[in-house]
Amino acid sequence: MKTIKISLIIATITVSLFALTAKGDSIVTYNGTNYDVSAVTGAFTTPSIASGVESTPWWGNGTLVHNLSALDMAPLFANSLETFEGTPSVVVSEGGVWDINADTEESNYAVGTASPVSAVPEPSMFWLFGIGALGLGGYAWRKKKRTA
Repeated sequence: MKTIKISLIIATITVSLFALTAKGDSIVTYNGTNYDVSAVTGAFTTPSIASGVESTPWWGNGTLVHNLSALDMAPLFANSLETFEGTPSVVVSEGGVWDINADTEESNYAVGTASPVSAVPEPSMFWLFGIGALGLGGYAWRKKKRTA
């Protein structure tokens, strides 16, 4: 029974540590890269929104925009700025479907950063594993000592 309690405590600590590492609204992995995606709401004509959207790794990359948006995330993944029927508009993809979004429209645009997927575990995970192993070793030693 005590072993189960110790395992639950270690699992709870691990889940808590993972919850602390989240940066944006969601982390999406595509083609070996993590994308830390969050959303900003407003019109593309607002300079801060435009610069935030244009600085994303998917701006100008139609294939990446289309593939990320196919993952059914809420924000619009903007690709480029074009003129459509005389109106400057943003070319976006949402749910894997291309669309034209007028500059004056209040929208939920995807913003974020990209980083390569790390194949090596974080050093803090080694500490957590080591502490857990020491605890389990100490528990086994103490149990063995009591029975002797």
